[in-house]
Amino acid sequence: MSTTEPDPPAPNGTAPTPALDPTPAALPIPTTSSTTPTRPSLLKRIFKRRNRVHNDEGAQDQTAVQNNFMAKHGVNNGAAPGAAPTLAEAEVNMGCFQKLKHRIANFTIDPSTDMFYYWTCFITAGYIYNLLFIIARQVFKDLNGPTSVSLCSNSTVNSSITLECSYEMLTNMKAMPTLKPYEDNGWAKHWNIRLGWFICDVFVDIIYAIDCFLNSRMGFLEQGLVERDIEKIHKRYFASREFKIDIITLIPLDYLLGWPFPVFTIWKGIPLIRANRLLRVARVKEFLERTETRSSIPNAFRVLVVVCYIVIIIHWNACLYFWISEFIGLGTDNWVYGHLNKQSLPDDVTDTLLRRYVYSFYWSTLILTTIGEVPSPVRNIEFVFVTLDLMCGVLIFATIVGNVGSMISNMSAARTEFQNKMDGIKQYMELRKVSKQLEMRVIKWFDYLWANKQSLSDQQVLKVLPDKLQAEIAMQVHFETLRKVRIFQDCEAGLLAELVLKLQLQVFSPGDYICRKGDIGREMYIVKRGRLQVVAEDGIQVFATLQEGSVFGELSILNIAGSKNGNRRTANVRSVGYTDLFVLNKNDLWNALREYPEARKSLLTKGREILRKDNLLDENAPEEQQSVEEIAENLNGSVKVLQTRMARLIAEHSSTETKLLKRIEMLENHLARYKALSTRRQKHLTSGSSLDTHDIDMPSTSTHHLTTTRHHPRLRHAQTLDLTTGSEQQERLLK
Repeated sequence: MSTTEPDPPAPNGTAPTPALDPTPAALPIPTTSSTTPTRPSLLKRIFKRRNRVHNDEGAQDQTAVQNNFMAKHGVNNGAAPGAAPTLAEAEVNMGCFQKLKHRIANFTIDPSTDMFYYWTCFITAGYIYNLLFIIARQVFKDLNGPTSVSLCSNSTVNSSITLECSYEMLTNMKAMPTLKPYEDNGWAKHWNIRLGWFICDVFVDIIYAIDCFLNSRMGFLEQGLVERDIEKIHKRYFASREFKIDIITLIPLDYLLGWPFPVFTIWKGIPLIRANRLLRVARVKEFLERTETRSSIPNAFRVLVVVCYIVIIIHWNACLYFWISEFIGLGTDNWVYGHLNKQSLPDDVTDTLLRRYVYSFYWSTLILTTIGEVPSPVRNIEFVFVTLDLMCGVLIFATIVGNVGSMISNMSAARTEFQNKMDGIKQYMELRKVSKQLEMRVIKWFDYLWANKQSLSDQQVLKVLPDKLQAEIAMQVHFETLRKVRIFQDCEAGLLAELVLKLQLQVFSPGDYICRKGDIGREMYIVKRGRLQVVAEDGIQVFATLQEGSVFGELSILNIAGSKNGNRRTANVRSVGYTDLFVLNKNDLWNALREYPEARKSLLTKGREILRKDNLLDENAPEEQQSVEEIAENLNGSVKVLQTRMARLIAEHSSTETKLLKRIEMLENHLARYKALSTRRQKHLTSGSSLDTHDIDMPSTSTHHLTTTRHHPRLRHAQTLDLTTGSEQQERLLK
């Protein structure tokens, strides 16, 4: 007969009611480690008291228990026995210089670490620097510092006289200014700008060189483990395509061609020859993939990446437009940049570097997105460039629309699925004529789930992970919750690892009854969020309030023999607002306890002690009694044993029956043969003639492996018999 404990205990700060168990003091947690326990600090004591876990002075801290479990069952459990010595062990007897040399020689990097991820951030920043400014510095030469002076015509005196352009001249210009190169290419006046670009270039190139070194020390996976052998890493890296790309990106063409040593004053600079740095795109892809997997909002990150792609494409196209305009001649027609195009400068805007880039970027945006009008081309090269831009714009626009559309649909996929479920429930309630009040409760329940991001269950989210990782995640999420249960406070870690996977989250609406007095107890409950009230039968009188962290129904799932309350709930528990509860089913607990017999005995003993303390235990009852489930399981086992034995007997009977049938058939054949022989013999004896052995019909001799030579001695002996002895011979022959 199944038994259970009285239902929900009163939490701290509320007086227990006669209908409920008084909350007993939690049992101490025995020390599971061999180390000497330390006295817990005051902060730990307050924290434990707040969570209703009271430990003795020698008890082990629950955090240490969790750490011990994770150290035992985690994936990173240290080095395997017999592994190679670490760097620290090998450097015990080395000097400082030898240690440094040894560390550099044996330095390797694991690509799965956070340090390598942060390094990819630096590489990506350097790549973006080259991607944006290589083309910009090549086209807009004033970025490197002006190499020439702008000369404007003095329209007030003589149009043939040119002076260095002033603000007023640039504002009221009628034609594009002419350029007069500096004798020293502007080094004396703008050396600081060029020095700044040089420092940035060198810094990025140093980052590239360091990345090349790290690639030569990059560990790789082999048979599931990170290979750190330097020789294998070098052999793999030098034979790879990545090594060739790294070498090409490190060729300093810009220093050789743009900085003719040692005369720096005549530097003309060709930033475009730094384009070999753009081949290191693999590291950028790796950074984007790692960031997307690490990000908590991957869809938003994908949208950001697409926007960056669009901006970079427009930037390059803007630079190409201004480059072609310079090649044709600024201001020579309406299409190129200059004073003759439709975007003429107003009175308060000058022809500066920023103005040139902004207008080029604007023109590029219009032509690639095909959403605005631009000046019509005039020359052949202009037509070719505009045609290519329009074709690329169509492809880019289609790609953007497709990617953004798919990203938006992915971002709203969870909401759409949730809304479909909600719409299905609404249609069902409308079809079944459910009352409006109940329908509103259901809708509010759905709203609460979505607002608290509880639309997905833990099982659906974690089912793609292996059991080991599921157990570790569940332990970190539910460990503290499960440790608050009195009967589980000193259970072994293996049992807790199985139980945390069995916890189910259930959400109750305001006014829902979690259990009623007299119900059969099949679950225990842990309050995660919200408040519950223990009320009387009328639902008005409140005996106690259960808040976050409270546990009730834990003894009902143990089937403790001798419980005076039996397997029935002893109180009504009602939800005040929306309440989240962790539920552990009785069947799940007992399925786990089958593999832990010692833990089962410990739990039953602890449960009996709790009931005995509350004077709710019948001491005359047996300590253990079989539940209905156990009896049914035993009967099923007995039936399976009987079925196995019956099948074995049937098989033996079939085999014996087959053998007997074969023997009977053989005897029948022998009997028929000897009967035929006896009949012929009798006929010959009656007629008085001798029996010729060749006249004897020997049926089935070949079937039973009988030869004629075997019967000749008997036949010859039968010929010597008298007529009076024929019957004796017949009898002897039959025998």
